[in-house]
Amino acid sequence: MSLNYCEMGISHIVQRTFAELASKFCDLTDECLRDLSDLAELRVIQKHEELFPSGKRITKLYLVLEGSLKAFRTKENKEIIDWFAFDMEFITPINSFFRNLPSEHSIVALENTVFIEFPKNEVLELTKRYHCFETFSRLIITDTCLRLQDRLASLQFESASQKLEALIQIRSDILQRVSLTDIASYLGISLETLSRIRNPNRKKIEY
Repeated sequence: MSLNYCEMGISHIVQRTFAELASKFCDLTDECLRDLSDLAELRVIQKHEELFPSGKRITKLYLVLEGSLKAFRTKENKEIIDWFAFDMEFITPINSFFRNLPSEHSIVALENTVFIEFPKNEVLELTKRYHCFETFSRLIITDTCLRLQDRLASLQFESASQKLEALIQIRSDILQRVSLTDIASYLGISLETLSRIRNPNRKKIEY
């Protein structure tokens, strides 16, 4: 771990992390950060390790500090990837988290990953206790909804090459961090098509 998170106290990690997130969302009071730190648990999982399988009710919210995770469903023994989470991004199965349903998704580490785990009920309680945290949470949910909307529009209306180009614009290092098989699944195209549109010496095939 390049940032040696395990050598830091959880309070320092939370304050450092949310200070970075504040520039994108909003500031949190010192008191709110202290309470948030009390809820947080630092965890580390290795590449290919499963955070949890489908079929479980998930009552945790995860914030990646370093590394990456993928959320996917399985159909006919094939992974259908819905979401990636990289450094400084949140992830949880939404239906399970908000509706208390068994998760349709599994989450697995794409790299050795360090993340903070927050319990659902206590996080929701903080939104009632602190206006700043309620605002912070609302902005994160809004950002996630907008990203999901963009992803849906991309899947429906863009060509394979446009999908790949848009993904690289959002995450320039994704080809170095994620396998082509996983990227193809996320984009909703075949691995063969992805390989061809990445090769400038071959004719593009777009669907």
